[in-house]
Amino acid sequence: MADVLFNRILTASVSSLNTGQQGWETAADSELGFKMSVGKNGDDVEQKFLAKDQKIKVLDSTITGALSCLDDSSGGESFARYSADANGNDLLIQKSRHATIGSHTIVQDDDKVGTIGFAASDGADFGTRVAEIRAEVDDASPASSSIGGALVFSASAGVSADDLAEAGRFTKEGIFEISHTIKIKERAAALGDTAGYGQLWIESTTPCKLRFTDDAGTDFEVAMIGAELGEMYMYEAAETVTINTQDVYHAIKGFTAGSLSGWTFQDGRVVDANITSEADNTILRIVTSGVHSLTTGDVVTHTNMNDAAHNKPSQVTVIDTTTYDCDDITYVAGAGTSAGVVDEPGYLQAGVAAAGNYSLNYSCSGEAVGADTFKMEAFHIAEEKDNTAAELDLGNNDLGPIPGTGFIPSVAAGDRIWMGCKNKTGTDNFLITNMNINLHRL
Repeated sequence: MADVLFNRILTASVSSLNTGQQGWETAADSELGFKMSVGKNGDDVEQKFLAKDQKIKVLDSTITGALSCLDDSSGGESFARYSADANGNDLLIQKSRHATIGSHTIVQDDDKVGTIGFAASDGADFGTRVAEIRAEVDDASPASSSIGGALVFSASAGVSADDLAEAGRFTKEGIFEISHTIKIKERAAALGDTAGYGQLWIESTTPCKLRFTDDAGTDFEVAMIGAELGEMYMYEAAETVTINTQDVYHAIKGFTAGSLSGWTFQDGRVVDANITSEADNTILRIVTSGVHSLTTGDVVTHTNMNDAAHNKPSQVTVIDTTTYDCDDITYVAGAGTSAGVVDEPGYLQAGVAAAGNYSLNYSCSGEAVGADTFKMEAFHIAEEKDNTAAELDLGNNDLGPIPGTGFIPSVAAGDRIWMGCKNKTGTDNFLITNMNINLHRL
């Protein structure tokens, strides 16, 4: 380190000092000013300092504090320790409640021990802090050599003047408390496994998923059963499922909305009880006898069609107010005038946040008009979910239950879940008195 030599002189301004000179300012309160050169190997740097009341500061009227360091070029300060051990430098910030230097009074809960603040110029001064890290006492009963502490992180939103606010803190128990929501960057997979540690991460799917990976590398999706649910029901409804075609699924309509979280509901309707025609457009094209009021993406059932292969559900692509194409039905035969029936089932539709895998439960009590076998099944858009099917043999005017359950995977936002009913052995109608369908995300 370079030698530092001082020659005391009386001067009116510290700016008039030469390197290595020390002088008394002639102001009324007599401040000690000095200019020094510090460096090594001839790489000396000159700086003017001012010392008063045990404070040393670089001359700048806009900076306050016991020690202020200013720089207009290098952009940083550094500390280095050279020692043949594992120790590094310490930067120690201390706090006593005694007003006399060197004397001690114990601190109290919530006392600020020290703050590292970050101030940005607003064009006038450095009076605005954009962020800070603060240590404070986190102990209702601090005692000798036993004081709990917290580390507090704050940031300014920049929405209003001086809106610095706490963002989070480490408490004395080592708990990290967050004052806002957490954003976690999604990734394709968890990191490598470490014994005794788990990982909480976001999988980069669409939509993304919250995952937990244990120390054996097993991944779990984090979701709450019941967090997203859909329910629709009938109560003493006397809702008739009109059977137009044997052994073909007919839409069940006439529901009431139940508990809904993340899902929406429609009760269903007859779209057209007697369509105008069926046409060949490679896929089946339907012309209705009036305005169908469908939207592209809607799901409808088709019964009593000219060709048996056309008796099935399908999503639709709307051509105009009386024409639509069946996205899921390939045209086979029977073009021309048709007495086909189109129904839109009552359905539950998944919202943006409702995507996932679902358990389905349903129960139905109904009456057979004739002696027949009735079967019910859930549909995911236009796809039969065979694992949800249930059926019941009923005699003429018998009343009986049809309960069912199943699993519906990979439900996406906008998907619809609905119920279909068929008469396997005839064309007699089925009269529903009570029915409940509910979905719970797994």
